[in-house]
Amino acid sequence: MIGLTYIRNLYNESLDDIGKILGVSKQSVHQWEMGLRPIPDERLKQLGEIFNLKEQYFNKELTNNDKIYILEQEIIRLKFIKMHDISGKSFNNFKVLKYVKKDTKGRTFWKCLCNCCGNMVIIRSDNLKNGNSTKCIKCGKIGRTWKCK
Repeated sequence: MIGLTYIRNLYNESLDDIGKILGVSKQSVHQWEMGLRPIPDERLKQLGEIFNLKEQYFNKELTNNDKIYILEQEIIRLKFIKMHDISGKSFNNFKVLKYVKKDTKGRTFWKCLCNCCGNMVIIRSDNLKNGNSTKCIKCGKIGRTWKCK
């Protein structure tokens, strides 16, 4: 099992969830996991940012030490979530689904669902709370206002 499969299962993400977050099909994610196609560098970078892990973990067979390290990172993430959870809350046109990561600057990111189109996006918590995020990229491209129906 390559790291992507292990990490996706650990974080309880489906192939479809990962595909939507990365902007690819679930079939592409499946092909990466099965070793039929390599994970593109751009997507490795996105995965590293989303899961707050080094890119190398997604492409290789994990050792027991790798798995222990990843589990430790997940424990840290879960402790943080328990203290600062905004899951289930709504801000503007987004419903917060779950915590994703904390970056090196201490900013937190959350997986959100756009109430307008159903697109899943990752949004920084301060942008949710102060109203800077009012529509997802998909809604912005088709010209929807922030008062989507």
